[in-house]
Amino acid sequence: MAYTESCVACQQMNKNLQGNIIYTYTLKHKDGGSLITEGRSQAIYRYTPFGEQSGAAITEARQQLTLTDEKKIPNKQLQNYLSNRGTVMYHFAPDVFRNPFQLLGSEKVETQIMNVLKDLELNNTKHVHSDVPAKFLLLVQLLRLADHGNIETVWKRYEANSEIRRWILDAICAAATADALKFLGQILQKAKITHVEGSLLLIPAMHMAIPDQRTINIASEILSSHYVQKHQLLRKMVILAYGSMVYRYCKGPDICPEWALQTLHELTSQAADSKKETEIIVALRALGNAGQPASIKHIHKFLPGFSSSASRFPIRIKVESVLALRNIAKKDPKKVQDIAVQILLNQKHAAEVRMAAGIVLFNSQPSLSLLTAVANCLQKESNLQVLSFIYSYMKALMRSTLPDHLNVAAACNVAVKLLSSKFDRLSYRYSRAFHFHIFKNIIRSGASVDFYVLNTAATVLPSAVVSVLRTYFANLKADILEVGIHTEGLQEFLSKHSAQNEDSSVTNKTQQILKKLPGWKELPGQKPLASAYLKLFGQSVVCGKVKKEDIHHLLQALNDSSGSHISVHGIIDSLQQGIQVQWSKSVLAPELRYIVPTIVGLPLEVMLYASAVSTAKINFQVQSTPRPQKPFKLDELRDANITLKLEILPSASVHAVAKMGISTPYFHSAIELQSNTTMTVPLNIKASANIREEHFKIEMEPNQREKKIATMRAQAFAVSENTEDVYLNKRTPVLQSKTPTDVIKKNNSSKEYTSTEVNINDQSYSDYLRDYAPDSGNMSENHSKASQAAYMACINSTILGAEICFQATGCHPAFIRNALLDMLIGDYEAEISIKPVLSNDPIEKVRIEVHWGNKTMSDAKEIILTEALNSRSQTVSSNTKKILYFAKHKGKRLSDLSNSQKHSHTDTSSRSGISSSSSDNRKTHKSSQYSSEHKSSEERRHGKNHMSSSTSKESSSGSSSSRTSNESHQKKLGGHLLDHVDRLPFPKNNNANSSSDDESSQEITFPGDHSRPLFTIIFQAKSSHHRQQGYQTTVYQDLKGPKPQVQIYTKELNNSSAWRACTGVKLLSSSKAVAVLKWGQKCKDYNIAIKAETGHFANNPTLQLKLQWNKIPQAITAVVRMTAEYAPGIAFMLGLTQMHDHNPSHQLSVALTATSPRTLDLTVKAPLSTFCYSGLWLPFALPFSKNMSSTQLPAAVVRALSNIPDLITNSDTAECTSDGNTLTTFNNVKLEYETPLDCYLILALDCSPNPRFLIMVKRTEEVSSQMEVKVKLANLEIEMTASRGPVRVILNGEDISLHSATYVVGTAVLERNQDGINMFAAEHGIEYLHYSGKIFKVRVSPWMKKRTCGVCGHNDGETQMEFRKPSGLVAPNAMSFVHSWAVPGETCSGTCKMKHEFLKLEKQIRLYGEESKCYSVDPVLRCLPGCSPLKNATVVVGFHCVPADSGMNWFEIQNNFEPKVQDLKDIVTTHTACSCNVPQCETLA
Repeated sequence: MAYTESCVACQQMNKNLQGNIIYTYTLKHKDGGSLITEGRSQAIYRYTPFGEQSGAAITEARQQLTLTDEKKIPNKQLQNYLSNRGTVMYHFAPDVFRNPFQLLGSEKVETQIMNVLKDLELNNTKHVHSDVPAKFLLLVQLLRLADHGNIETVWKRYEANSEIRRWILDAICAAATADALKFLGQILQKAKITHVEGSLLLIPAMHMAIPDQRTINIASEILSSHYVQKHQLLRKMVILAYGSMVYRYCKGPDICPEWALQTLHELTSQAADSKKETEIIVALRALGNAGQPASIKHIHKFLPGFSSSASRFPIRIKVESVLALRNIAKKDPKKVQDIAVQILLNQKHAAEVRMAAGIVLFNSQPSLSLLTAVANCLQKESNLQVLSFIYSYMKALMRSTLPDHLNVAAACNVAVKLLSSKFDRLSYRYSRAFHFHIFKNIIRSGASVDFYVLNTAATVLPSAVVSVLRTYFANLKADILEVGIHTEGLQEFLSKHSAQNEDSSVTNKTQQILKKLPGWKELPGQKPLASAYLKLFGQSVVCGKVKKEDIHHLLQALNDSSGSHISVHGIIDSLQQGIQVQWSKSVLAPELRYIVPTIVGLPLEVMLYASAVSTAKINFQVQSTPRPQKPFKLDELRDANITLKLEILPSASVHAVAKMGISTPYFHSAIELQSNTTMTVPLNIKASANIREEHFKIEMEPNQREKKIATMRAQAFAVSENTEDVYLNKRTPVLQSKTPTDVIKKNNSSKEYTSTEVNINDQSYSDYLRDYAPDSGNMSENHSKASQAAYMACINSTILGAEICFQATGCHPAFIRNALLDMLIGDYEAEISIKPVLSNDPIEKVRIEVHWGNKTMSDAKEIILTEALNSRSQTVSSNTKKILYFAKHKGKRLSDLSNSQKHSHTDTSSRSGISSSSSDNRKTHKSSQYSSEHKSSEERRHGKNHMSSSTSKESSSGSSSSRTSNESHQKKLGGHLLDHVDRLPFPKNNNANSSSDDESSQEITFPGDHSRPLFTIIFQAKSSHHRQQGYQTTVYQDLKGPKPQVQIYTKELNNSSAWRACTGVKLLSSSKAVAVLKWGQKCKDYNIAIKAETGHFANNPTLQLKLQWNKIPQAITAVVRMTAEYAPGIAFMLGLTQMHDHNPSHQLSVALTATSPRTLDLTVKAPLSTFCYSGLWLPFALPFSKNMSSTQLPAAVVRALSNIPDLITNSDTAECTSDGNTLTTFNNVKLEYETPLDCYLILALDCSPNPRFLIMVKRTEEVSSQMEVKVKLANLEIEMTASRGPVRVILNGEDISLHSATYVVGTAVLERNQDGINMFAAEHGIEYLHYSGKIFKVRVSPWMKKRTCGVCGHNDGETQMEFRKPSGLVAPNAMSFVHSWAVPGETCSGTCKMKHEFLKLEKQIRLYGEESKCYSVDPVLRCLPGCSPLKNATVVVGFHCVPADSGMNWFEIQNNFEPKVQDLKDIVTTHTACSCNVPQCETLA
């Protein structure tokens, strides 16, 4: 319970524990007053775990004091004054929370521990016995009483015994005392256990240990130990666990002692100094686990806007620093809210950081006034990511009915009304927050799930997805689970070009150019593909990340046979010899204790604890013939016969106890609910595969005797135990399950499921319960006794040769009060067993085979021959004869024999058609009458078209006239789409088809006529009499015909069964496709059809899907009806518009209309409603256009579906354009600036540690209207100039002539056109570059998102952070931003005659009451010494001021690019063109 929080709102609605005390005094009148001769007290304690209406457990305590004697003592005058100390205070001993689960004997602790260990070793070799969890609890209890010496003695004795060693380590972890924690640290330091075992043992022990000063000091020593520091993953987990210990230690007091937080604060400072992102994140999460307000000042240095040094940290660290405030808000919500609001409303911060601040704000229970102020500021918000997230979070919380969300929900309801409803139309491309919850007041329990989807403008995939699960129970709440996944580099990894050109690097000259920029800082290295973290009960437990290098090393280890990495051949040798593993794990799962004092001085305890023990015996062997050679190659497996044998015997047992009563180390008196569950699921599999022979096989042996898979027994006892006299201990069942007098028969049916259908065989339990039948003549006696219920159900599979049965019995005192707690206090027993089916032909083996290639053809021929020869029908259908003839004559086409076989069946077909025509006419007449009353003219026209096909269908299947008109109406409403159902040919067994089937067979041939099956799956059960049982599924394809089709045919291997399943997919035309599923007897009982069609709606490309059915099973109908009930609510939550309509009753249609390349209109037509959604935003652009014809649409749809990954990664290709003094950045921000003459300006740059490209432009004084471009790609340097003539291209200093259309140089391609030069270098990150002298355009690859810098921007979608300088800081205006990317000159004799220079304000400034000297915060362009300005421009610059007598010199100012506090602003002059005196330059040089 240390990590749970008290739900104050829940307590106000209903208190769990209530009590009242009555005092009675007997007074005797005496001279001068009254004398108390007797005092009695009676207390009632009432505990309601679920709710007032769900029952309560009551404990009564009594105390009586009687006057036995009187003594007269002379009165003495009191020397001291007494002070009022209030009511009686109860003090619990420190070890009260370690009261024993079970009472112990008087033997030594060591002796009892050894006896328990011996018992555990002897009785749990194969599987877990039901009493093992209780024995494990006893071992844990004994280890809690043992000191460090006892633990070491036991360990040294059994250290070499691997079986007992596991029990000792698991029990020490669960004991979690200070001595146990110290012992784990010692054996970890001595390498007695591995770091993996240390992680599984030490971390849970630190979380379960009762925190005190000694325990925290031991944990600090473990953290600083050499072994922990050596293993990074273990070190991170120990740091996080240490923070959790501090949280539990300081949970009660308002102020946490400094010594407890000192270790965490030192780690944070060291991490900040090292500037390692991983170390900083771990330190921040540890501070978040501790959750103490004293840590805020250490978090401030990472919070944007609260520290000048925070700007140098990446966004990920800023997000973690904000999220670290969540647990601190539980103690100081006001202070955290002030921080969160400042970050949230500051539009200069990154969107991810602001959304993290929003999460912290809403978790801190904000007030109505605060949320109203936030909503008011959001009306001016320019970042749609932040706006969408906060608005959706408010919208979700306003519907919450959780007790602790009532005030927040009301405040959000008001705040949402201040915002515009147009924010509801923001698509899922923007960040969203989702909140789902359920809370039942009758049991005071509930749960909620929060989903946070954080997107950025730079990526299509979410940058982070967080899910939080919170539960409410017994007026407590806890964040049970939180999982967060960050996908920083996943989109880049999905790109085709992301992994290319990793070894390319710029030349040394390019590196020197970058170093000239003021305060140049390259972006961090490649981000990990993904990172994730896990929180349990609000505490970070583990975090990790996956990088490209990890995948590369893994693949290298698998392919490397040199021994430098993991030895693949060694693993293969181990698998060949066989691997045997005996695994076991014991845990003490939850341990909840709630203790209150009583009037008798004994603690009343409400306790819940559970222990679980699981074991698994695994035998695993893989054999390959021939044996792989050294070095190992994957190609060897193609010719090898691989055999796998797997035998697993897992078992588990769970022991759970809920108790209320008096619990001390000497006696117990309580009501106890005990539950024991055991599970055993054996598995024995043998598999073989041969790639060259094209087959795969799995074999399993069914059970030959009955086995119990799972058993459960729950029983309530009245317990009275003490340590002095164990013979007087009593455990009395509350209810006697063997003598019930009122039987409640919930369900007394036994269900048997066969392989083809479900048969329900009723089995009466009257014989079983005859002795306990109620006596109708004595009803009053029946109400005084318990109620018993029984249930049994069996699933029988003849193919598997097994039967699984579930049976349960129970009795409870619900007749007293029908409440949940009363129903739990009873006796329940349940079990699941599996046993073989009694048969004269038992199943010996179950086999699953997969064949493909040539093997599939032979198997299909064999099965078709067997089915045809063993058919019981006197006549064989024409289609079956064709297949049979085809199998015998090795592939001749069946169409050549159709005429000769057709004549022999003419009479039979005619008689069949005549016999059913009258009934069909009657049904058609009735359905047409119904149709005329309820359908439109268009639907009646469709009905007529369907009527003829329906009549043909009824005639071919030989249906009788007993079917009702309703069935005919349902078939008619299905529409004409089902005309294609029977046209899709499948192998037929019997001559039950009319001539219409022959005609359709001639129209569309069976794929098996001219192509072999694609693959075959056979599920077969072999019996002792070699009887064929099981299923076969064969897949055919015909992709070369005029109408490509794929068909799947499933049948039973038992020839006497006519059950079939037929599936077909067919392309009817270039714009239409149909899929049909039929199953049942000869594929005629049920059918479903789906049709896809492309076309235009209102001149927009449209894709329409139609689902139609005639008859479906009742189970599917029930699911559809249940779904239809929730459909309106789901549609409302998703923002769909619902309209009640009378659509066809057996049809569901979906239409998608592309109104633009990035938006869709959705229309869903159900039988009773129509749902619409307009403007569904897509994360990528569709390759459609309004001018596209209907014949082009299908190919475009297929192309779009096949290229979805490319559409996603290429969806946001950014372009930067420069035309004169106007530039449009990658983020579509327009700049007006004045370019410095004769100096290169870095337009776009790959800012990663290994840049792939560098693009610079320069304007010369000769032709100022035009620019020169220089592009650096690896070791290539390409210059483009157009001064007074056509565009020239200079490659590595040499002119090249582009006489041809294209010129390939390395990995770049140059093209000349009428306007200028085009360049393509996708492998370097440049998709397209155009230069015409005056106009320059560059388009970078999608995987360059957030990796570029320069005047064109960072390509991250964050327009508020567009003016980022080389130092990473944000410039105040466009002019300062552009000039910061100018490459300065070194001497005035060079081409560029300007440099970056900090300015000193010449004015006299009096700041804060003292004379100050001020220096510019940002450098500005100034002419080099010896040069004079020709052109000037004005720019607003910020100044940082220091006292006039400060020792800061000019050299420190010029070389310090760290962020400074801006004290004032002023207008200064910057130079844009300079002229130099050559003699003066030579003198200065």
